[in-house]
Amino acid sequence: MALSDLLAGPRDRRVPLCTIAKLSLSMPDEDLTAFAAALADENTTAAFLARVMRAEGYDIGESTIRRHRRGDCRCGDVSA
Repeated sequence: MALSDLLAGPRDRRVPLCTIAKLSLSMPDEDLTAFAAALADENTTAAFLARVMRAEGYDIGESTIRRHRRGDCRCGDVSA
């Protein structure tokens, strides 16, 4: 089975997803690739990334981005 099939399957509901993980599940591949790269880039501020994401219709704030980057979000995983 392909990784994409496994990732698209049912999720274990016992582990809550953070806002960024939830958002990532709904993004088109092209947006997800760009978002993940910006999220990993320490030169991209959380404020700038949040502003760009909101302008594109994604509901996300800079504190959510900072929390995810630190690994302090519900998923505790800094990879989107």
